[in-house]
Amino acid sequence: MAGRSPTWTLSGRSMRASWEKSATGSSSSRAGAACCTSTSSSRPTRRALPRPWIMTRMTTRSSPTTMMVREISTMTASVASRKCLFRPGRVLFPLAVSLGVLVAASLPAPLLASPPPATPGYGSLVEEGQASVVAVRFQLRPKERPKGGEGQKVRRLVCGVLAGPPGQIIISGDFFPDMDDGPDAMEPFDFRLVMPGGDEVPAEAIGVDRELNLAFLHASPSLIRSFRAASFDPSVQAAVGDEVIVVGLLPERYNFSKAVYPARISAVLDQPRRMYSLDIPLEDLAIGGLVLLRDGRPLGIIGEDLLSEDRIQGNAANILSLLGSSNQGPHIGYPFVFPFSVFSRSLTNPPRLKDERRETRGWLGITMQPLSRDLAEYWSISSRGGVIVAGVVDGSPASAAGLSPGDVILGVDGQELPVRETSDLAQMQRLIRSAGAGRAIPLSVWREGAVRTVEVRLSSSPVTATTAQEYEDEQFGLKARELTFDYLQSANLDRSTRGVLIIGLERAGWAQVSGLQTRDIIQKVAGEPTPDLESFRQAMEKIEKSRPREVMFFILREYQTRFVRVKADWRGR
Repeated sequence: MAGRSPTWTLSGRSMRASWEKSATGSSSSRAGAACCTSTSSSRPTRRALPRPWIMTRMTTRSSPTTMMVREISTMTASVASRKCLFRPGRVLFPLAVSLGVLVAASLPAPLLASPPPATPGYGSLVEEGQASVVAVRFQLRPKERPKGGEGQKVRRLVCGVLAGPPGQIIISGDFFPDMDDGPDAMEPFDFRLVMPGGDEVPAEAIGVDRELNLAFLHASPSLIRSFRAASFDPSVQAAVGDEVIVVGLLPERYNFSKAVYPARISAVLDQPRRMYSLDIPLEDLAIGGLVLLRDGRPLGIIGEDLLSEDRIQGNAANILSLLGSSNQGPHIGYPFVFPFSVFSRSLTNPPRLKDERRETRGWLGITMQPLSRDLAEYWSISSRGGVIVAGVVDGSPASAAGLSPGDVILGVDGQELPVRETSDLAQMQRLIRSAGAGRAIPLSVWREGAVRTVEVRLSSSPVTATTAQEYEDEQFGLKARELTFDYLQSANLDRSTRGVLIIGLERAGWAQVSGLQTRDIIQKVAGEPTPDLESFRQAMEKIEKSRPREVMFFILREYQTRFVRVKADWRGR
């Protein structure tokens, strides 16, 4: 007579026992059945099964792992007590099947599911993009050289992308001083592209897009053939959730190997310009890198949208309105993806450093501080904010319009000034600069409890250290620059001071050996007045023709005038 053996099946979240006729009628099968079930030939009820074989329904409140350990422990003890495992000739199939089903039911679902298909690697999709990314070395030095030398030099490294005309590279414009920055600004020089083998190729800075904070370099195309320019398509766009690939660089100790960062577009911004935000943090050498879509097409580059307080933090009564911006400091910004449509115009025609024109930007000529809520409450000013005039520059448009310290500017050319913090003062800067030189604009001014309209005609900003002309005399080993408004302001010198400023000296040159120093103001050369750079150039050309053995320089140093006797050795020259 054929016996019955238990077969366990999984139904939903519960386990149930079902009985089927055994295909064979061996005594071992009958013995196995007798060991684990009742001897009745009728189908047993759930109660008839031994406790270890009663499956517990799993709910969200039960722990699969804990249940598995508990049930197996109970099962082992119960079966061992019957010595079912140790009797010769007993078949362990029911126990093996039950243990297997129980363990399978107890495992978390992800472990039982089939593995998802493997995501294909980027492979050749990023090869072309990697060939467009390059490491760029350069140095920073003070625009105004300290006494006795060139001053401290700081080495920097950024990531660049080849794009546009042959030999052109785009990098971050963080390190380029604004044309209005003061004499303490640091200027970049000695740009070099790091080749795959470690060799370096010189490059030249050709322009800076101030609005996008992007700079453009140029290197000889024949020397950088191992790189390829990125090919941008203006029709390429992205949406929130799209996958992108950021191609950057690893640090120098890893030989500037290319690094790939998978990311997704987390936000699309349209103000102040079209930008994409990413869902991952970026390393320093990813800033300036190339951004590709998942199919390998270039989308844009990683740029930084500078915060409004990037250069004015810590200046309570800043000089923002004196020169259009404050002294150069660390730029603070958030990395965003700049799509090609944002920088396409600058890519084909970069704004040239030599072509920056001061006369096109408006200048007011005040120092200012924000109208905080406390001050607004004290003066009972109900506006959204404003700019307090802290000082007025003599001879400036503000002075001509009758502005005075204590005035509060609430609006410019019909636009409100929601300025409450120091970081908001850049809004005033942008409005004045964009208005343009020579234009008359109305200012809404609060003065002594009443609001009035004051018309002011803006002028061009005075020449600054960044835009001033220079002259270098190789014979005497000195470089001079015309005196600028910002230098006179920072050195606390009268605006009527005339002369040329020494900004560089050749080591062991005639001028340095004889005692001239950087930041000396040369007012006369061999008795000839030098009120400006052109008169200084003419005086030095006369000396070169006459070749005297000694030349007397009359200078202004630390608020005192003095004579310096400079010896010249013309032999062999």
